[in-house]
Amino acid sequence: MFEKVNYFFSVKKKNLFLEVFLFIIITIILILTFQVQKNKLAATEICNLIKNNYLDKIDIKKYNQCLNLNSKFQFNDSIKINKFNKWLNRFQISHFYIYNSKENKKMWQGEGRETGVIAKRIFDKWRVVQILTQNNPIKIGDQILAINGRKVKSAQQILSTEGKFKIVRKKQALKVEVTFSDVIYDDRLIAKKIDSNWSYLKIPSFKSEFFGYDELARIFEHLNSKSLVIDVRDNLGGNFVAMLRVVSMLECNDKSVGAIFHNRTDFRGKEFLKDDLSDYEQILQVNGGNPVYLQLFQTELCIKPNKLVLLMNENTASVSELFVQILKNQFKDLKVLGTTSAGQMVLSIWYPIKYLGSGVMMSVPYAWATASDKEILEGFGVSPTLDLTFKNLEKYKDSLDPLLEYVWESEKVKHSLTQDDISKSPASEAFKYEILNSKKDINKNQGLKSSFGG
Repeated sequence: MFEKVNYFFSVKKKNLFLEVFLFIIITIILILTFQVQKNKLAATEICNLIKNNYLDKIDIKKYNQCLNLNSKFQFNDSIKINKFNKWLNRFQISHFYIYNSKENKKMWQGEGRETGVIAKRIFDKWRVVQILTQNNPIKIGDQILAINGRKVKSAQQILSTEGKFKIVRKKQALKVEVTFSDVIYDDRLIAKKIDSNWSYLKIPSFKSEFFGYDELARIFEHLNSKSLVIDVRDNLGGNFVAMLRVVSMLECNDKSVGAIFHNRTDFRGKEFLKDDLSDYEQILQVNGGNPVYLQLFQTELCIKPNKLVLLMNENTASVSELFVQILKNQFKDLKVLGTTSAGQMVLSIWYPIKYLGSGVMMSVPYAWATASDKEILEGFGVSPTLDLTFKNLEKYKDSLDPLLEYVWESEKVKHSLTQDDISKSPASEAFKYEILNSKKDINKNQGLKSSFGG
């Protein structure tokens, strides 16, 4: 009797084990099948976006290469993104990239979780030029030597590493603890009247939410029409209607200053870009015309300066490069000081890639943009009228902004402008709310974004 009972439970136990084993195997097969399908859909989504929207025609060979990039059993989305980006890099054109959700949020919403310490390498010293967070132990002007015992090698390292900072402040060596905080990047324009003749305008970006006419009117009240310094160093671009609004206020004439075109279709129609900050409306226009001409807008805000000086550097990119080139073409006596710009001059459109995770977007080069019929800036950049590197500015090595100091001295301008004057205080929650609502008003369609660099 007991033998039969033991046998019964032994068989039942074996069957249960077999059922569990089969359940695990089936689950693994289903997960792998789902992952293979997801990777295939991601590759198809990316490759079709390139095929249909890239500024030049994509042949079938490249299209098939793209499709074959899907890693069948790869679970890590970051590895898949890196694999596609390596392939996109072969095109040797800017703005062809897939951004993860963190990069995308920082670029488009101006938000991140970082130290909030902005530093620049000035004469081989990492000097702090801006603080983005409240109650930060680091101050503007500090020299950063090391973080957690490691020598500083980049500005990104300073932003993305928390811990013990070894610094020098007013010739005194200090160690301070820096932690991550929620950071809001404030890219509003800064306008300062220096004296009766000179004004200074800093344009950190050409993001659309900062270029409504009410905001521009407020800014231009602080400028005068005699002499103006415009600073677009480290301006990575943005919305080109925003850029044209600023040029229109300087030129005060609704002339044509450039064009947007692509090679996907034959030339058709003759469109002029409308004075509308909406990314979606701009995309519709570029779709409807080839070329689309860049014409300045009629505006009552006109300051046409008698003397204009532009500051730029190697991080002046995209629409800000077009801005510089247009002004070079329009103002024959314009001084452009600094170093050659980035050479990243194409119009790109950003598309969400849903099969690579929430918040992932791909930037696709969609059209060329020029400041004349022939000037292609992509890969070349804009050259200054006077190339000034730190080697030329040794005299101002103690300054946090040697190039700006050079300008004031060369133009014989007496000033009391400090780095604090041109570096905004940490942005408030009220500012964040205001800007996010401004973005919603400008861009009713949230699926697409047009950008000359982000």
